[in-house]
Amino acid sequence: MIFNGDPPFALWEHPPQVGKIPPHRSDAGSFLLAECFGCATLTLVKDVDGLYDQDPKDDPGANFIDQITVAELAERSLPTLPFDRVLIDLLASARQLTSFQVINGLKPELLAPALRGEHVGTIVRRDSAG
Repeated sequence: MIFNGDPPFALWEHPPQVGKIPPHRSDAGSFLLAECFGCATLTLVKDVDGLYDQDPKDDPGANFIDQITVAELAERSLPTLPFDRVLIDLLASARQLTSFQVINGLKPELLAPALRGEHVGTIVRRDSAG
């Protein structure tokens, strides 16, 4: 199943405490829909190869992170993430999804392998105890 992360407002997003703008963005929407529909995997298509220890747009020497757990990610407290930070908490308490992958959409040759379940970006995994 392929879908965008902006489903109808009431489907996944809680109303904001102040104002009318939802507090989460499309990454959280995609995650919650995948969890709700019982999807086996979630692939987030971004403009970076995956997760880095620093923002690669600001630091060309940033180190690529091939895979990481929720606990490791929380412990590292990275300054920037290529996805909504709330995904760390959502994955930690998910019932269906055990991981998600971040891939570079500017490299279209990665899309088909990612959809086949191949590791072509960064995989963020739920902790084994989670």
